[in-house]
Amino acid sequence: MRASLSRWLRRRMHGAGSARALPADESESRDVFLRYIPELAEPVPALPAERPRYLTPSSSREDLRVSAADATAQSSFFQRLPFEIRRRILVEAFGGHTVHMDLSFDHPELPLDKTYFDGSITHLSNHGNHNRDTENETRQATPRHKVDPSLPKRWIWRSSDCHRNPPWDTRSDEHNKYKDRAVNASEDRCRFGGAEGYFCQLWPGERPHKCFVGAMGWLLSCRQAYCEGVDVLYGTNTIHTASKQMLLHLDKLLLPQRLSTIRSVELVWHFKPYPSNSSSLAGPLDDLRTFYTFLETIPRIFPNLTTFYLALWGDLTPTREHNGRQVWMDEAQSIEITNRDIMSPIDRMVSKLGPKLKQCTIALGSLEYQIRRRQAVEAGDVKVEQIHLQHLQERHWRPLKNNSGGLEGYWVQLGHRELSRVYMCSMGEPPQNLTPPEDEVLFQPWYLLGEPRHLAM
Repeated sequence: MRASLSRWLRRRMHGAGSARALPADESESRDVFLRYIPELAEPVPALPAERPRYLTPSSSREDLRVSAADATAQSSFFQRLPFEIRRRILVEAFGGHTVHMDLSFDHPELPLDKTYFDGSITHLSNHGNHNRDTENETRQATPRHKVDPSLPKRWIWRSSDCHRNPPWDTRSDEHNKYKDRAVNASEDRCRFGGAEGYFCQLWPGERPHKCFVGAMGWLLSCRQAYCEGVDVLYGTNTIHTASKQMLLHLDKLLLPQRLSTIRSVELVWHFKPYPSNSSSLAGPLDDLRTFYTFLETIPRIFPNLTTFYLALWGDLTPTREHNGRQVWMDEAQSIEITNRDIMSPIDRMVSKLGPKLKQCTIALGSLEYQIRRRQAVEAGDVKVEQIHLQHLQERHWRPLKNNSGGLEGYWVQLGHRELSRVYMCSMGEPPQNLTPPEDEVLFQPWYLLGEPRHLAM
């Protein structure tokens, strides 16, 4: 697939071998497309074919077990505390949270202006001390880091503890005020420094260290610590990522035993299955074919999931040309197309996730979600939960026709907010009631509703 994409890009940029100079607009497109296929400049990092050393004991490597026992022979933590207590301590230390794990190809970040981010309430540093580019940043746009273009691009690993929501617990005075409000995973921006970075101030600990997972020191202490800690790290945390290249190559980045330990994921996939016209900016990895490759990969790389969340970002609602303009399709026709191209492939993917899966959520942008929610309400044969009817979330149930002994269906949830049709008066017409319907998803609070588990410590 990588080779075919490379050939496609070369034909696109050079005209199938022609050495002609590229016009300015094509040159700009070339730079943009390189961001979508960064491995053309440098291959995606991967695990070595043969590991230089093994850390996890196994029945076939008794020498590791002996060395682990020798290393902990004088340790009160390992010798006096039972395994169950040790595990609970490790979960409190770096487990049971949502953890970000991202891989990007970019210039290194510029250092923060420490004279500005002085730690005061007025000047709070961004999540994880990331240098976020706030110019022209909106909730509809994908944020970026401030980078140093004078330095070459390289693959950059980023990870942090998720602070998109405040850490209220049931004993907090503020719990009742915010217990039904949570930032949805599809609008999480921690990996860019956080659009709601002030939430970090509410979490215990010192900045910026409290934004990081903090497991590395323990994992490097000895083999027994690594063996017990790495299981907690991958097995008790929810892994959140929006890195398209990482998701497509995850089996080359993590060992199979680590992938099999993961129980809960939050994935965000950006794509444009229906570019409105030839000038629409869409890269090769934004197409449906790559999306299908991604869907085929998920059951293979995550064989033991119990909780699965997938948010779809992009131009999910197809349009048609009318009098030289792109207009929305009829809702019935639109749903028929997206059912065929997007939802039915997702159905097949969910049915392959296995019998351990207990909860599945697919989040759609407000445009696509609203027409599907309206259809579900009118059908009256599926469960629909709406915010204005005092439910915690805006979602509806989608049954699976062929569940193969797994889930009977999954939730389709309101994800990120997109611009919608504007309610307005036309010149010369009598005034109309401009109050939008109470079930209009765009005009609900910006904070998306989440599950109580997102607010639990």
